[in-house]
Amino acid sequence: CGLLALTTKTSNGDAKDGDKGTAVVDGKVETLSPLLLKFKEVIDKNGSKDALDWTMEDSEELEAISDITLKEQLKAIQIVIEKLAQINFPLDDSKKFKYVSEGVFHHLYDKDILPGEAFIAWAEDTTAEYDGKMNVLIQVTRYITWLKENDSDSESEDEDDD
Repeated sequence: CGLLALTTKTSNGDAKDGDKGTAVVDGKVETLSPLLLKFKEVIDKNGSKDALDWTMEDSEELEAISDITLKEQLKAIQIVIEKLAQINFPLDDSKKFKYVSEGVFHHLYDKDILPGEAFIAWAEDTTAEYDGKMNVLIQVTRYITWLKENDSDSESEDEDDD
């Protein structure tokens, strides 16, 4: 299972749950940046079926995550998907979006926590497969399409300015 899970190394080198510095991704223990650890803490704290705007409280603290590498941004999306899997990929009871996943992705983009390019790269990455990715990909297809159209509109406006 390729889900991101917090782990700690025991004295014999094995990994066990609990350490806030490493994570198991696709069976490998990896170190997470402090920003990614903060991101996971916020998602874990605020992620529930009843709260669509999970990260609203801590948005300002998390804006700097857009400055990390694309690889780490993709891990941040994986953290969100892990949380969505824990709450069974729910519908959005507020009816603002069809699925909670759409609302969360929109919020992370709208609040400049993750850039649109990260979501597009995540959707187009056929090499990374983990539990929940396909569920969320289906749920956010319309949103990803909107991001791609928005991105291409921006590029054509830039060309017109030249």
